[in-house]
Amino acid sequence: MLLNRLVPFVDSTLIREQAGFHPGKSCTGQIHNLTLTIENDFENKKVTGTVLIDLTAAYDTVNHRLMLKKLYDTTLNFEFVRVFKTLLSNRRFFVNHQVKNIKWSISRNGLPQGSVQAPILCLTYIPTISQYPQIAT
Repeated sequence: MLLNRLVPFVDSTLIREQAGFHPGKSCTGQIHNLTLTIENDFENKKVTGTVLIDLTAAYDTVNHRLMLKKLYDTTLNFEFVRVFKTLLSNRRFFVNHQVKNIKWSISRNGLPQGSVQAPILCLTYIPTISQYPQIAT
């Protein structure tokens, strides 16, 4: 239910080339688009630059406070954002190293692994190329 309400807000802020976490789009399609762009630019004697970003562990780096602010900026609905704040708050963990258990800590970063909302929340958090129009040509 939350995901269905959130997707239209987030989708409206993304560029159409965004493929991650979108049904019917994939890395294969992105590679195909990049290849076509490089070939077309080569034929037109243009230089093509590419920036690749590895988002390994992207979910683990999401700051709750900043993500909730971006979520509010996207939806303009305080009550809706409050639900997500509740879902992210009081998540606890501890580290077990060898025989020692270190005290429980509250997680202030990261999205719940396996959550259906995590991909779209991550898209809300990570800036898109459309936020930098001077390089989106």
